[in-house]
Amino acid sequence: MALGLNDYKTMARSVETELQKINFFDECIKAFFLDSKLTEFESALKCFFESEGLSDEELDALENIEWRDLSDKFKLIAFQKCIIEGSAYKEFDTNKDNVTNISCGINTSKAA
Repeated sequence: MALGLNDYKTMARSVETELQKINFFDECIKAFFLDSKLTEFESALKCFFESEGLSDEELDALENIEWRDLSDKFKLIAFQKCIIEGSAYKEFDTNKDNVTNISCGINTSKAA
């Protein structure tokens, strides 16, 4: 049975720690591509690219990396951009105390 947006919303609501966000990323690929224009995922890539100071060649190499092998830092950025801030999840109601705010890869809250 294929999971839909409501299933991903329900699962994402229980995600609180950085490790849970990383595991959600690893297990729920489709959840990160529910934005019809894919702008959130592209935003996460751009944010990661800028925060890491990657060259164009290094960015191109990311396209060939297996989903689960992407860096944990990128996974956290993608969770922020695609799930917490994502247009498909605009009614996503997280407990603000449990959200790790990430601005281009910089963790601005307490350690999870």
